[in-house]
Amino acid sequence: MYRSRLLSKFLTRPSRWLIRSTFLPALGTPASGVLSGCTAYPVATTSRTGATPQATAPAAGLLSVLAIGNGETVRTDQALFDTTNPAAIGSVGPGTAVVAARRDHIHANPAIDTLAAATDIMTLDVSTIAHGLAPKAVAPAAGWNVYAIANGETAITGKTIAAPAVTLFDDASVAAMVDTLGGASSVGTGGLARATAPTFTTSVALGGATDLLAMRYGVIGYKKLIDVNDDLSDNAITMLSSRYIVDKIVVENASISLTTATAGVFPEAAGAGTALAVDQALSALTASTKYSALTLAAGVGTDVNTAATLYFRVGTAQGAAATVSAWIVGWTVA
Repeated sequence: MYRSRLLSKFLTRPSRWLIRSTFLPALGTPASGVLSGCTAYPVATTSRTGATPQATAPAAGLLSVLAIGNGETVRTDQALFDTTNPAAIGSVGPGTAVVAARRDHIHANPAIDTLAAATDIMTLDVSTIAHGLAPKAVAPAAGWNVYAIANGETAITGKTIAAPAVTLFDDASVAAMVDTLGGASSVGTGGLARATAPTFTTSVALGGATDLLAMRYGVIGYKKLIDVNDDLSDNAITMLSSRYIVDKIVVENASISLTTATAGVFPEAAGAGTALAVDQALSALTASTKYSALTLAAGVGTDVNTAATLYFRVGTAQGAAATVSAWIVGWTVA
């Protein structure tokens, strides 16, 4: 019994002392919850376990972590963030920094001249289904090349505006555009005359250089809805040229069949002056679809006329309400 007790004391007490003295160095006496005198206690390294190194608080707004990097042998307090601005957007790459980025960081907007060189790849061009890049510009041989899209197309492309159109588009006013289209100064009111419009409310006077208008054939004066039931009445016809040769005087579109009415054409009112067509019957006008060319006086075939107004004179009234239209056809000389 005694031998057993003695052996127990020998194995237990020295063993506790042996473990304590062999594996645990002196840490000093704790004061206020802080261990002191730890300088002799080794920190953990890549080759042994050990104590955690003393913490160091970072600057405001930063955060430190206990870490070890490639090539290092001891863990230390290292910054998780820093105050370096993030790199600008550029070529793709994994990066080399071992500092984390803040979740609210902002990259600088890239400058156009720092981007990769442009190519002819059109997969990112703007279209009708997505925003995108403008297509490559092509300089035309003449005129303009503009970005445009037509009905039914799906992408903007360069379209050429011909040089003649450019001279119109760069005019500063409508009047200047009319000048460009007509080749002469624009005067008067209204718009350009077309095949079917506008409808002119007054006679269109011929003018300009006489050599350009010489001997043009066509209607040189007219009067519509002449009352042929008003005997001895004069109906003025404004001539469209200052010098002209009369070839025909056509009367048509009678409102009723004419059986009595007569008429003639004179250079002056009241039948004065040398008649172009003496008073004669209009009985050939039996319907609105009929026409009659008046018999011209002998001198008409050789004379150039200069009267600004001719008069369609009703000699004998029809005796009932009736109207006709008269057309003077010939050549303009000036």
